[in-house]
Amino acid sequence: MRALLQRGETRDEPVALGALVEHVVDLLRSEAIGRGVGVVTAGIERSAAPMRGDPIQLTQVLLNLLMNAIEAASRAPAGRREVTVALTTTDDGVEVSVRDTGPGLATRDPEELFAPVVSGRPDGLGMGLAIARSSVEEPDGRIWGADHPDGGAVFRARFPRA
Repeated sequence: MRALLQRGETRDEPVALGALVEHVVDLLRSEAIGRGVGVVTAGIERSAAPMRGDPIQLTQVLLNLLMNAIEAASRAPAGRREVTVALTTTDDGVEVSVRDTGPGLATRDPEELFAPVVSGRPDGLGMGLAIARSSVEEPDGRIWGADHPDGGAVFRARFPRA
C-alpha cells in the first residue's frame, strides 16, 4: 500500500500483467463483497501477458478502473451486480477490459470522462481516468471506454508487449 501512495521515479521494467490484475482483484475483493458486487475474471494467467511499464502506475490504473466498475455495478439491481475483468493477448500487445453491469456512461462522448475534473460519479473527483490515461499512454498504450451493448460500461487498456 505504501508503494502506491509514495511518489517516486517512473520505472520501466517487465511486468506480468496477469499477476498484477489478480493482485488488484484480490485487493478490492472485500470492497466488492461489501457492495454486493461479484467480480469475475476471464483469460487471466499469472505468467501471461508480459509487458513493460511502471508496476506502481499500472496498479493505480487497474485500481481506478476496478473501483469505478464496482461503484457502477453497485447501482444495478441486486442479482445483476457484476464486474468482469478480462485479459486478452493480441499480436502487438495485451489488453485488459473491465466491464460492469451498472447504468452505463453518464455522457454521450466517452472521451469527456478522461478530461481532468470531469466525473461520471456524484462523489468523484474527476482525476482518476485522466491520470489513468497519462499512465497508460506514456508507454505507447491506449485507454478508452464505451457503453456495453448488453448494458453497463466497458473500459479497455491496451499495452505494448515487452
